[in-house]
Amino acid sequence: MGAIFLIFSSCIDPFYPNLGNHTTAKYVVYGQLTDQEGYKTVSVSMSSTINDPNYNPLPNCKVKIIDNLGKVFDLAETEKGNYQVWMKKEDLTPGHSYQVDVVTESGDEIVSDFDQMPVCPEIDSIYYDRKDIATTDLDNPLQGIQFYIDLDGKNTNSYYYKWELTETWEHHAAYPIVWLWNKRTIIHISPPDSSLFFCWTTKNIQTIYTLSTKDLVQNKYNKYQLHFVDNQTQRLLYCYSLLVNQYAISEPAFKYWDKLRINSNEQGGLYETQPLRIEGNLKCITNPALEVLGFFSATAMRTKRIFVRNVENIELQYPQCEPHEIVLGDLTKEEDEYLTYIEGQGLLLLEHPCVECNFAGGVTVKPDYWPY
Repeated sequence: MGAIFLIFSSCIDPFYPNLGNHTTAKYVVYGQLTDQEGYKTVSVSMSSTINDPNYNPLPNCKVKIIDNLGKVFDLAETEKGNYQVWMKKEDLTPGHSYQVDVVTESGDEIVSDFDQMPVCPEIDSIYYDRKDIATTDLDNPLQGIQFYIDLDGKNTNSYYYKWELTETWEHHAAYPIVWLWNKRTIIHISPPDSSLFFCWTTKNIQTIYTLSTKDLVQNKYNKYQLHFVDNQTQRLLYCYSLLVNQYAISEPAFKYWDKLRINSNEQGGLYETQPLRIEGNLKCITNPALEVLGFFSATAMRTKRIFVRNVENIELQYPQCEPHEIVLGDLTKEEDEYLTYIEGQGLLLLEHPCVECNFAGGVTVKPDYWPY
């Protein structure tokens, strides 16, 4: 968080809120095991102060994961502040407990509590409803689709859950490459070059989703609300994919992530809601007075991917581009330029986003899982 400014008519003076020792740099450790074989990552960093909000990874640590049977897995630093180890399926067993041990270059030793890995039920179903959200313009609500998930954990003794979502969508440029200024001359490309016409963008959805079924009559929940996708981009125009990771987590992990959810998803302005002090399960045993942030958890995970095409009763945004006349200075020896030919108008200039679908993000390589 940067500085907060109070503005008066005569001057602008910086105001720094008094957050006490929360401004002191602290160790931050995050790690999440799952019951799936693969690389497991633990990140170690230092928290930033209010006046210098940066990510500060901590290198040269000795990091290991220990299970309740005493087996030790040593992690190697793969990039600054990130430590990894490959763990086999047989070493990731629901019912077993795991902890992380970190020794920093300065000699501080940080350990987590043991966290027991639960059993995760299969994902029941993921679906969506067409939904309009009211705006200040009562005649023009925001159109989109609202995703939901059903949970059925009746065959497990797991009551605490977390979901992580990743979205991927296909988007197109407005024009293929047909006419090109290549810094020297104008060339005609036939057949048209569509190498920059089709793109796919993948993003992690930052919202935190948690649920406890502990106090429900049954260990199940229908129509848990996930995220909303509006029609203001090309997300729903061609094909949209949602990957859902469902985690069964321990009660301590749930309490941590649920507080984080409340703090990040529901908090108003800085002084509307008092920020929660979120305690993790890590401590510094060489300096017990030193607070350590973050959480190390052992989870079981199930995944499911769905695709959305041809949403009914919705106005969609098609790629728009307005060619304009070529004027002196548009075509130089400094940069390639894209052109299009329109009958009666001749060659017109296209802005790069009209032709390069990856101009603002995305890749031109179709994902292996794409349905067509």
